[in-house]
Amino acid sequence: LIISLHLYMKAPVWALIDRVSVFGSSTSYHRFAIVDQFIKRLDEWWVLGVKSTEQWHESLQMWDTTNQFVLIGVEGGLLSLFLLILLIIYCFGGAGKAIKFFENNKRSLLIWAIGSVLFANIVAFMGGSYWGQIYFLWILNLALISISSDISARNQLS
Repeated sequence: LIISLHLYMKAPVWALIDRVSVFGSSTSYHRFAIVDQFIKRLDEWWVLGVKSTEQWHESLQMWDTTNQFVLIGVEGGLLSLFLLILLIIYCFGGAGKAIKFFENNKRSLLIWAIGSVLFANIVAFMGGSYWGQIYFLWILNLALISISSDISARNQLS
């Protein structure tokens, strides 16, 4: 769907970020510009990231990345971005396996809630970059998914 949208649209598909504006004073254009420059300047950051993104646009404050995926790529390069996406994929898979294992149990609702929190984090990644104490909640969510997935895998083997 995303590929077909990209082929059909006049602008790139990530320009949809600019269209999502709840209020008139929204920063949706800034978020679009960050992603746009991030993709256009792949040759600058793909190896080990870049020191600064301030020069990416003359009038916008590009030092404020406001997107966790962009921040990970800018700070660590393409490999770190790939590993983050791979981590997210494995977490969704682990949460799905745990839900199937605890299907007729009260715990399945808890596992579903943990997976929903993972989805909420992914949505939040698009609109802001994590820093400080918020990383604790992200790591806690990853740990809860890991534990529930491990419990279901161990019990299926027995």
